Amino acid sequence: MSVKVSRIIIIMYIILYISGCNFINFNTISVKFFDISEEFFYKNELCFSFSEVPALESVKKVLVLKENKTPVDFNIRQEGNYFFIKPKRGWISQAHYELFLTGMVAMLSGGHYSFDEYIFFTYGTPEDFFYLQSFENPQFSQLHTTDTVILRFNCEVDKNSFYTSFKLSPHIAVEYDFSSTGDVYVIPLEPWKLNTRYTWSVSQLRSKNNALINKSYSEDFVYRENTEFPVLEHMYGSSDSGMLRDREPITLLFSKSMDTSSLEKSIFVTPSMPGVLRSTEIPGEYKWFPSRNWQQETEYRFFVSNSAKDCDGLSLQKSYEKFFSVFNSYLTVDYIHFLYNEKPINLKQDSLKNLSAKLDTDSEYNSLPISVVFSSPIPEENRIVAVEGIGLSCIFPITGARPILYKVDWDESGKIVTLYWNNITVSSQDVIYYYELKITGGEKAVTNVLGDYLKEDVCVTFACQ
Repeated sequence: MSVKVSRIIIIMYIILYISGCNFINFNTISVKFFDISEEFFYKNELCFSFSEVPALESVKKVLVLKENKTPVDFNIRQEGNYFFIKPKRGWISQAHYELFLTGMVAMLSGGHYSFDEYIFFTYGTPEDFFYLQSFENPQFSQLHTTDTVILRFNCEVDKNSFYTSFKLSPHIAVEYDFSSTGDVYVIPLEPWKLNTRYTWSVSQLRSKNNALINKSYSEDFVYRENTEFPVLEHMYGSSDSGMLRDREPITLLFSKSMDTSSLEKSIFVTPSMPGVLRSTEIPGEYKWFPSRNWQQETEYRFFVSNSAKDCDGLSLQKSYEKFFSVFNSYLTVDYIHFLYNEKPINLKQDSLKNLSAKLDTDSEYNSLPISVVFSSPIPEENRIVAVEGIGLSCIFPITGARPILYKVDWDESGKIVTLYWNNITVSSQDVIYYYELKITGGEKAVTNVLGDYLKEDVCVTFACQ
């Protein structure tokens, strides 16, 4: 085989191998899914689209379709930036499906983008299923100690099936009232016991037309005299702090569950910021989401009035307020400089393709010093984390030596760190060695004195000469 042919084959392998590397892109590509309503889907093909046109084979590699938790083979076709997918053996009525789109996708316009998308749906329409739409536990008061439990199903319930499938613990005497619309009233024939937790459950229930319920349901409630006033125990923004960024929510943690409508009406933000309140899975925890980004270099006053009531109608005994500051920006890496190259690389302006780094081949172990220039100074207490988040590795071919970091220097400004690696494999006329420099981003990685962090990983691939 000629040297020229060998080089062509090697280059092809390199392209295939490093196509998974996330070259830095400052634009974003979005994914949209169609025709899924309230986690139900019933059409012949599931459609999704990208905001730019990707390569079909690249999309195939990052897709996984699961049917009832088991991966299944699928057919996929492309029409521009639209994709249509369905299982090879067809959809199964009432089966639960999960679609994962995770990994790097190549765009026809150039560049690779990382995606982490997930959707869950059940095949069929809501009318094809028998399920519990909602329920109402007793709303206890001093005058209503025999309130009913109300279960609202989407169609009429088979009475005999309900008698055997409904369980209430601890047991008390009850009677049932059924409606033709699917409502079932569980009526106690004696008062609920004070300070007692009751649990009801429904499973293997059938409707009047013999449809089997698609899951089990269970809830509990307590009848007690409630005289404990609610307390706002904690109010915080980003990462349990008094800082905010972009459209991050403010978290409120109360000593007990609040009436959401009452709480939302009791929240005031200055300067004015519209928003919406949502409860979480944690009892007493709520998140207030702003309708637009927080304004940079602005201090916000978040006020919760004592008019807010809990689920028992008891009000806060005082008002609460907290002041939040907004992060100015994200930390960025502005330049990377291979010190034996003449010029540094401007990550926002220069092309990141076909990069190469010169080595000190006169040294015993082929030294490669690299300077990383951050947009703002890194305080001394954060520099160990910063260095630990910077890695260098040979990505092709696998016979390349593993780099060894033997020295680190920070300049006086704290913005520039220079890392010295040796044990680098030098490219030859026949084999080109490719290395990847990765700077880890995210809240737990390097931060500046204001707490700004890299929004995402920075990844640069280059050849060593």
